[in-house]
Amino acid sequence: FITRISFYHDGSANCCIFTDKHNTMTINTPSQLSEITLIQFMAYNQYLNANKEITQEQADKKMVSVFCKLSSKEVNQIPIKDYKEIVDILTATLNESAVDLILQHKGLGFIPNLDDISVSEYGDLELFYTEDESRIDEFMSVLYRPINQKLGKSYTINKYDGEPKHIDEIHQLPMDVVRSAVGFFLDLRDVLLSCTLRYSNQTEAKTPQT
Repeated sequence: FITRISFYHDGSANCCIFTDKHNTMTINTPSQLSEITLIQFMAYNQYLNANKEITQEQADKKMVSVFCKLSSKEVNQIPIKDYKEIVDILTATLNESAVDLILQHKGLGFIPNLDDISVSEYGDLELFYTEDESRIDEFMSVLYRPINQKLGKSYTINKYDGEPKHIDEIHQLPMDVVRSAVGFFLDLRDVLLSCTLRYSNQTEAKTPQT
């Protein structure tokens, strides 16, 4: 029989501690996007994409397993009241809105000047961003690359060559960095599309009718 000792916030995650006469189990539940890594999100997302017919209960169990770093057996041992609380916390966390763009994180930098973005870079961003986010790590590897020079707040990053040699570092990016970058790109894409349509309409209007 497992008894809950406490559920508290330790500054980085909600911690739920259970004990029986043999073992103590501590569950760290992320309550902010910054506490979830891209590789964790991808593991959960890939499961959902590969199992379209699963029930909400199955999805919730996988969510708790992935983000709380528990085995299926450990998830099944959580008292139902606390399990529901953990599911609610994780669901709210994953639904957090994007925050302001984060330009640098642990040696990786966002493309410093989007005015200079190349055809190759933009083309791959369009290719890698999909609604199911199955290639989100490749997408992020275009936007964020190793910083090779830094002076104050200014920096430069490695030239884009289409080879994501820094993919391991990308996988460790926190999801607040990822969500803010995705939101920024989608806004930029909408602006570029609007400008393109406006230019096309103006050009068409100036073309003499025959």
